[in-house]
Amino acid sequence: MIGPGTILGPFVEIGNLVSINRGVMIGHHTKIGDFCTLNPGSNIAGGINIGSNTTIGMGANIIEGVDIGENTVIGAGSVVTKCIPDNVIVYGAPAKVIRPNL
Repeated sequence: MIGPGTILGPFVEIGNLVSINRGVMIGHHTKIGDFCTLNPGSNIAGGINIGSNTTIGMGANIIEGVDIGENTVIGAGSVVTKCIPDNVIVYGAPAKVIRPNL
């Protein structure tokens, strides 16, 4: 599902059963794994790899060239400036690992 007002850059790869809500911007050469949710107003820069079963909160910003692990939650309004490992919850500006995602 891709919501209204979403902008997709060139060469974006989207996995199966992905939900992209309204007003999301996704930059060039981004790969989104299966079962992901991108909430309204998220900005994903180019060259991002998003692992499967990941949720990106409303208004989150992800800086170019960052990898986000599988089964990860990015909090609303977070600014992700470096790579995020698998199975964690992160939030803040800049985003920090807060705890494991069990």
